[in-house]
Amino acid sequence: MSGTPYPFVDWILASAGIGGLIWGIFTYRDSQKAKRVEVLFPLITEFDTNKDIILAKEILDEKRISSKKIDESSTDPLEYDIRKLDRVLRFDESRVFTVAEEKIRASFDSLLDFLCKMDYLKGIGILKEHELDYFKYSIDRAVNIDALIKYAEAYNFPFHGHLDKKLDIK
Repeated sequence: MSGTPYPFVDWILASAGIGGLIWGIFTYRDSQKAKRVEVLFPLITEFDTNKDIILAKEILDEKRISSKKIDESSTDPLEYDIRKLDRVLRFDESRVFTVAEEKIRASFDSLLDFLCKMDYLKGIGILKEHELDYFKYSIDRAVNIDALIKYAEAYNFPFHGHLDKKLDIK
């Protein structure tokens, strides 16, 4: 026999407790989605509007960029594209680069910094695999360029392989 003289009271109390538990679970899940959106949307905005990353993204898209576009005062007749990244992203202890090469390197530094941030956020569980779909094209392009991977390794960018196994740099 139950503790109260009216068995329906026990049933009502148990139902209320179970209902509260279910409501709490759904509220928690919705708040977690909202928190991820608060992280994901600013990342998308940064990736699309950050002027420091745009040059690197254009080169990853196999566009040819003239030295004149990179540096208006340049008299360098060269055009830069994905095929010249071995030269531009070389490890050079003497640090002798043209102005255009320095700007391209700075743009790839910004891109790699952004990818490091995403790698970290995915590693600690703030970003989920399916939330990276928006960035997947650029990630896939970047990890398949040996010069960029060598550059990230040479300058010790803190990747841990959460975006791609090729970015497991220690």
